[in-house]
Formats: sequence, C-alpha cells, structure tokens
Amino acid sequence: LILAIAAAAVLPVQKSEAYLWIADKGNQEIVVIDETTAKTTRISSIKLPETLYPLQFNNECLVYDSAKNTISRINRFGDVQDEFLINYHLSDLIYVRETRALWLFGANSITKLVNREEVFSLGKMQNPTSCSYSPADSKIYFIEKGATAVKSINDNGILRTEIDSLLYPVTLKVDPSDNSLWVFDSGSSALYKYDIATKQVLFKNTGNTNISQIEISFIEKPTHVCVV
Repeated sequence: LILAIAAAAVLPVQKSEAYLWIADKGNQEIVVIDETTAKTTRISSIKLPETLYPLQFNNECLVYDSAKNTISRINRFGDVQDEFLINYHLSDLIYVRETRALWLFGANSITKLVNREEVFSLGKMQNPTSCSYSPADSKIYFIEKGATAVKSINDNGILRTEIDSLLYPVTLKVDPSDNSLWVFDSGSSALYKYDIATKQVLFKNTGNTNISQIEISFIEKPTHVCVV
C-alpha cells in the first residue's frame, strides 16, 4: 500500500477531476460522486467503511474497513489496488504526501508508518480525532475527545498544545491557503478561525450548536468553508 503510494507521489502532479467520497457505514458502501457530471458510483467492496482519506494526486482513496481492520487503497470505480492489515481500531488516518507517511490515529495511540514500517507509536492518547495536516509547519493538528485543547504532532513525534482556551472542541480543519485553523468549540457554541503561526483569533461566529465536521473547498480565492 504505502510503497505504491510513494511511487505515485514522485510523478508530476496532474490536474485531478473533482470527486466527493462518502463513507456510508450504515449501508455498508462508499459513494463516489463526480462533482462535474453528478454521476454516482456505489462501492460495496469495503464492508464497513469507518473513515477515509482521498489521495488528491491520483483520484484514489484510502479507506479503513472496521469489519476486517484493514486499510485499502481503492480507485473511484471501487477496485481495491492494495490492502494493509492493522491490529487495532482507527478513529482517523492521514497520508502526508510530502513525507510519504501514513498516520494512524487509534483509540489511545498515534502511529506513523513509512513504507509499511512503523517509525514510532505514541500511546496514552485519549481518542485523538479530527486530524488535519498543515503544510506550513509540517504538523498534524488534532483533538482528543473530551479535552479542552487543540494539540499538534510533528514529523518527529513531538506533541504540543497549540490552543488551550476552549471548552469542548469537537472538530477542526487546516486551511493551507492562508495558514489558518478552523475549530468548532461545542462548549461555547462558537466557530473560530485562528492564525496558525500566532494563534490569534481571526474570526469568531457564535450560535452554532451542532457542527460535526468542517471542510474547505479550493476553487479560486476566496476559500469557501463548509460546516455541517
């Protein structure tokens, strides 16, 4: 799996079509929607798709199947290109193309793999989730369930508390277009936008009660933020 991804990563980047990947665990399928034609493909080769991570450079996707505890690399037609067995349940995963590293976020651990080999694994975590990579400082930002802080981990496995003024953060997303970090704090019903470098609040929107996910769309400036 990772060897194949690494080989693809050294090729020149081609302009990709736009596809929306949806993990529908309830219906035991992955739904792929072509954003240009609205054509929908339903994939049943993954039994219980728990979480997924689209690979922007080749229109493929990494999918964690909680039924088999495997990570599969599939194309947009549902063909399994490769499969990788792991031995614990995942809450999230990220592939960082710049370092060719696959990061696995488990119930109580964070593990970094390169070419299927474990580089390091950090235990005693508290359900790390909502992970997002920042190319500007080469860190992955994440939230521990029930915690009050946004934390980061760098390529060497060093953990750091980045923002510790929240009540109950539940989801976040890095916007690499302007080096900012969006965070929804359920405890204060507020959506924040932070400058990653200074940690200053650039934007605050209150009155939000149940945001579960933040995504960024990159078309042309300005960047559009979608919260659900």
